[in-house]
Amino acid sequence: PVPMMHAMMGTLEKKKAWFAALEKAGVPVFNDVEEMAECAALLARWPELKARAAAADLDRPAAVRSRSR
Repeated sequence: PVPMMHAMMGTLEKKKAWFAALEKAGVPVFNDVEEMAECAALLARWPELKARAAAADLDRPAAVRSRSR
């Protein structure tokens, strides 16, 4: 499987139907390429972000997590 995203800049006569069909097929759709690029960047960083969240000491407030105990 190849990850796919779709961005639509401008207008399309049946845009809502087109977006609905893509979303039903599991393809994320965006109204502009900047939003799509930001999402792609976050997805590329997902393994790192997930590991950092798992390693975080969530029992302590964020302001003091980096301080040693």
